[in-house]
Amino acid sequence: MNQSIRALALAAGLLVATAASAVAVSEKKAQQLWEPIGAVLASPRCSNCHSSTEFPRQLDTRDRHQQMVVRGSDDNGAATLKCATCHQTTNSGDNGMVPGSAGWHMPPVAMGWDGLSSAQLCKAITTPATNGNRKTPKLIVNHMLVDPVVLWAWKPGGERTLPPMSYALFSQALRAWEKAGVPCPTQ
Repeated sequence: MNQSIRALALAAGLLVATAASAVAVSEKKAQQLWEPIGAVLASPRCSNCHSSTEFPRQLDTRDRHQQMVVRGSDDNGAATLKCATCHQTTNSGDNGMVPGSAGWHMPPVAMGWDGLSSAQLCKAITTPATNGNRKTPKLIVNHMLVDPVVLWAWKPGGERTLPPMSYALFSQALRAWEKAGVPCPTQ
């Protein structure tokens, strides 16, 4: 068996194993595991950038980003106003008014969450076509545990609210969800 066929077979086996373990979890357990994670992802610290629109949102009210900022072809802003023009590697301005983190950008539009129910959001972040091509539970969870832009949510500066749980509790919830095979509730 050549290397590419072997790799495809392995990937297919991982997806089947992941699906089988998710099926083994009851609807009630899937809901219990997902609920705290979904609450964090639905908060403005995550959902403002995970927008299905051509522009990011800001503030807890999810207003359209000021300065008429747009996504741009590379999700880093229009050619004339890149995200990094204002968003540096750390918060800046008075009291951290301008948020910043290494790699600041908008996720691709396919990773937008506008209008999704909690169950639909779970399905979206566990589906490679809508999660940045993360094909395993480990890759999905790792993104939320180590990406600097994600970590920024717990140190947003300014008068921004924090996600509805601490990073430590969020990490524990993610690990438990990963261990169960990243099951999603159906409702």
